[in-house]
Amino acid sequence: MIIPRHSTKELILKHDAGVMEIRQEPFSKLRLMYFQNGSTSNENSVELRIILDEGADLNCFFGMLGGMASRLVVETRLEGIGSRVRQRTLYFGNGEQSFIMISNTVLSGRETSAEIESKGILAGSSQARFDGNIHIQQTAKQSKGRLDEHTLLLSPHAKMNAIPGLKIDTNDVKATHAASMTRVDDEQLFYAESRGIEEHEAVRLIAEGFLAGLYKDMPFMENMHQLIQEKIWQL
Repeated sequence: MIIPRHSTKELILKHDAGVMEIRQEPFSKLRLMYFQNGSTSNENSVELRIILDEGADLNCFFGMLGGMASRLVVETRLEGIGSRVRQRTLYFGNGEQSFIMISNTVLSGRETSAEIESKGILAGSSQARFDGNIHIQQTAKQSKGRLDEHTLLLSPHAKMNAIPGLKIDTNDVKATHAASMTRVDDEQLFYAESRGIEEHEAVRLIAEGFLAGLYKDMPFMENMHQLIQEKIWQL
């Protein structure tokens, strides 16, 4: 698929999108969205390869909420000068669900920018793996790369394997990466209980707030918030 130069497009992928390649021509803008909320008996796999020419802008959001076994692979190549990508992945697992998420971002054009963020909640015996990599090549001077992955574990049986990576082949760039796995701590619960909020409800409220920042500026914010609430209140 080609996104023509100077155009602005919105693309919503279906859960069975399979393998897809997208090329953004110079100064095009694309908002790409993918939501996977199928039956917990389903298996899902999506692979995307996206190439950005000069001045192209990509804003993508991936919601991984359903399925027994889900796999998402995204390769983004910023080849044109001044191209930029913001990629957000949200996941929520419960029961025996499992997720594999792989994000490879290559910056080869000068003054390019990549913001890759992943945030999720795992409950029950669910498990996830996030492999995130940003490669700033020798030709990508004055570029910026940021990679963040954060998971809230709501069960001692839930497991997360986060593998953030940076490879920098030049100077005059800015790049950071971070990963964390947290649980609801006693101080948070004590604060809630001191205000008359029961523990189970407090955990739900903390979980909602943990994810809300990831999608707060998206046009589907209200629908996503309602969906997340439904998931959390089923715990």
